[in-house]
Amino acid sequence: MRSVLHPNSTAAYSRRVADPPRRTTAELDDYPDLVVMYLGLRVEEPHGAETVDRLAPQIRASVEAGPDGLLLHEEVVFPENDPPYFGMRQYWRDFESLEAWARSLPHKTWWTDYLRDRGGTSFWHETYFRRGGIESAFVDVADGTLGLNRFAPMVRCCPRDSASRRIGRARRTRPVGARPASPAGRGALLHRPRSRPVAGAQRGSRGRRRVRTEASLDSAPRRDRPARLPR
Repeated sequence: MRSVLHPNSTAAYSRRVADPPRRTTAELDDYPDLVVMYLGLRVEEPHGAETVDRLAPQIRASVEAGPDGLLLHEEVVFPENDPPYFGMRQYWRDFESLEAWARSLPHKTWWTDYLRDRGGTSFWHETYFRRGGIESAFVDVADGTLGLNRFAPMVRCCPRDSASRRIGRARRTRPVGARPASPAGRGALLHRPRSRPVAGAQRGSRGRRRVRTEASLDSAPRRDRPARLPR
């Protein structure tokens, strides 16, 4: 307990271990809108290697230009692919910075040209948001071979289906912090009992004074008439 309450204190097991591990965690209070993106370009046909060799310098140049909001760019290896290939991992301050960079030159031109001619390659990316939500895009990637598409069903998306639209749909479908479905039945709504107004006077929208009590609500007859639309 002492090591939990006092982070700088020595862990209990360190008395028995000559070289105890140094464990740390990232403090992200300064990055409330942090976005992490993985992306990669795979060779699918023999001439795809030429496409990668042509595009790699352009990608590196755009990163070295230091776009606003890019916190870190790293190259990673995906060894499970045959043959293994290099991808990228990027950390962005917020999605607005990432989207602004993607819509600016030369990235916009590069992406448009690539969609016209993939040159024997496939492209993919997955984006994770600290505030909640995941969006992804796979171009000429065979289903069941990589990342999310190895277990999640794939659906077609139109050319105008941007990352901002996809993350918007994801957040509307399941809001951050939403309560899961009731164990009694998935998808069942959790009903909250309607609260009865307490006895007392309230002033109506037109200034008339009206009094409603708990008893009067129970005994008042119901009138079957269409509800009035709000003015």
